[in-house]
Amino acid sequence: MQALILADPLFAGGRFEQRTEILDEVTADKAASTLLNPDERVYGEDGRANRLRLRTNVALELGGFHLKGLGTAELVHALGSSGRLDAALPELYVHRSVGDFELSAGRKILRWSNGYAFAPAGLLDPARDPSDPQDRLSRFEGRDVVQADWYQGAHTLTAVFGPGGFLPEASPADRPVLALRYHVLVRGVELSLMGAHRSEERNVFATSVSYVIGSGLELHAEAAGTQGSDVRLPRSILPGQQDSLFGADYLATVRSGDRRTYVRWLAGLNYTVPGGLNLIVEYHHAPDMLSDEEWARFLGQARFSLGQLDTGAFPPIAGGRSLPELDLLQAMQSLGRPGLGRDYLFVRLSSPRVSGRLEASALALVNVRDSSLVVVPEVTLAIQRRVSAYARGNWFVGSATSEFGNIPIRMGATLGLRVSF
Repeated sequence: MQALILADPLFAGGRFEQRTEILDEVTADKAASTLLNPDERVYGEDGRANRLRLRTNVALELGGFHLKGLGTAELVHALGSSGRLDAALPELYVHRSVGDFELSAGRKILRWSNGYAFAPAGLLDPARDPSDPQDRLSRFEGRDVVQADWYQGAHTLTAVFGPGGFLPEASPADRPVLALRYHVLVRGVELSLMGAHRSEERNVFATSVSYVIGSGLELHAEAAGTQGSDVRLPRSILPGQQDSLFGADYLATVRSGDRRTYVRWLAGLNYTVPGGLNLIVEYHHAPDMLSDEEWARFLGQARFSLGQLDTGAFPPIAGGRSLPELDLLQAMQSLGRPGLGRDYLFVRLSSPRVSGRLEASALALVNVRDSSLVVVPEVTLAIQRRVSAYARGNWFVGSATSEFGNIPIRMGATLGLRVSF
């Protein structure tokens, strides 16, 4: 991290810090023939792409005010397409301490969950990808909020109001929200109680707890409940919809009218042995996702779409794809991360010192219902203090009717080079 004392008299006594990271990444994916993608008819090209990504963190302290910002720019060139340049402002906010309060306003990346791969209690947290929980590409996007934190000994009370996206590049999902969080530390136990009132969405209530045992073991658990669910699911899981085509209306909040209470929860541990070897295990349960019967309907509609595709009676309507193809493509895009299942097991094993400057890790995300999984190994080599290279793979394994067995990619590989300054 570079820290500079501003020289201009206007900023006398100020402090400016910045850190920039440049990442160049090459990826290659092997397409797969699956039940939803027989003979690779819907998604059939092996993918290759180069990604050049710039990330800059800045922090400014001046007159008791602190400003923090994060900007990203990404240039992606994929095989068979022209290059695409995207820029984003994931975080930009100002904060100041006033007595026992800390006030902040702007776009913030909030982290209320104790989870590593999953975040049911992260009412305002950005969505996580369990196959990439460390967010190596800085995909997390903050919310536009006004926040007040009150600190009193072991107690912290936080109030957040989000008026919806108003800064440039605001997320379309950034809707008005009011949330409260109470956090307390009692005899080594961290406990949080949370609630959120969201415009046009379900009210959510959540709790989380964590406890550290000795110097190496941390246990955590959390849960969040709603009456009904606003998660977007395939319409094909509804009874009587298996012989239908949907197109742009494929996904919907099919449980929004439920009177049932859905409680998502996770339980996990983080254990580090002497020498640095680390093990993380988490189990996640989401009762508002697909039951066995609904999964069978999901596959039934996919088979119907394939039958309609075989008739050749449907002309292209979007991106060169017909209506049956669009349904199948959306079905495949709904799988994974963690997907449509109700129960997932996450396991990650990592070592910071395999040999000299080499680090290694491997994670697995398992759909407990059908035993399908994705395995992601990774090795990182520290070339210099600010330069590192890494290699990353992913393999999808499962039966013909399983979730990860229907991912249209059988395996993939990534090579990356990261430079910080």
